[in-house]
Amino acid sequence: MMQITSDDLYEFGEWARDHKDDLEPTSAWVLIERNNVARPTSRGYSMTDEKAAKIDKAVCALTKHSPRLAQVFTAHYVLGASYRDLAHSQKCSRTVVSKQITEASGFVIGAVTMIGNA
Repeated sequence: MMQITSDDLYEFGEWARDHKDDLEPTSAWVLIERNNVARPTSRGYSMTDEKAAKIDKAVCALTKHSPRLAQVFTAHYVLGASYRDLAHSQKCSRTVVSKQITEASGFVIGAVTMIGNA
């Protein structure tokens, strides 16, 4: 069974920036206006293509479940938007953003576990 952590989600973000052509067509990546958020500089990562593919499928499932949460997930983990940036763009509090990221992350982690068992 594949276990992932929030560190894996950040590594997935770095992997996705480098492999955007390898993402599923329904990936949340395409829902984001890439020019609106400055991309963080990559520090290197140890994400495998196999693990990234499972996380991407989970993000696609999140997109079907809640496009809004998928946008927040992608903006934070892939594009590096801070809670403050997201709160400003959504005109809400950082607490609301924190809850959204927690919910989205939990969904993705749970979905990867289910994909790993399939």
